[in-house]
Amino acid sequence: MTESTEIREVVRKPGVVVFAAVLNFIAAFFGFLFAALSLAGIFFGNAMGLAEKINTRLSEYSVPSVDLSSGLVFFFAILFALGLAVGVGSLLVGRGLLKGRKWAWYAQVASSVIGLLGFPFWTLMNAVILVLFFRPLAREHFKV
Repeated sequence: MTESTEIREVVRKPGVVVFAAVLNFIAAFFGFLFAALSLAGIFFGNAMGLAEKINTRLSEYSVPSVDLSSGLVFFFAILFALGLAVGVGSLLVGRGLLKGRKWAWYAQVASSVIGLLGFPFWTLMNAVILVLFFRPLAREHFKV
């Protein structure tokens, strides 16, 4: 009896790729959490009296009273869309990084360049990610 054994080449991912993917998965979690909280704000914001509290606070500063309920729903809808976009985008980039997709390398480099603006902690972390992503081992992994 012969068993066919398939020999698979084990390709180790560079540590920075796994690190960046984990950070993307964490960002995806918080993006989805933000979207869920915004969705709760859409459905329960007016029921909890949030618009009335804002109107009361504004009337203390002599701002005329206006109906903020539709504006509040619109505001939470924008926050929901942003949270959902961050969650889905981070999830896709993290998965693409682990699979060694070329587009994920470009997306991670672009988001790290934008992340350099988050002074001081995010600047340092994104600078390290950028330096390591341009090393030959990481570039070879993504065939860039």
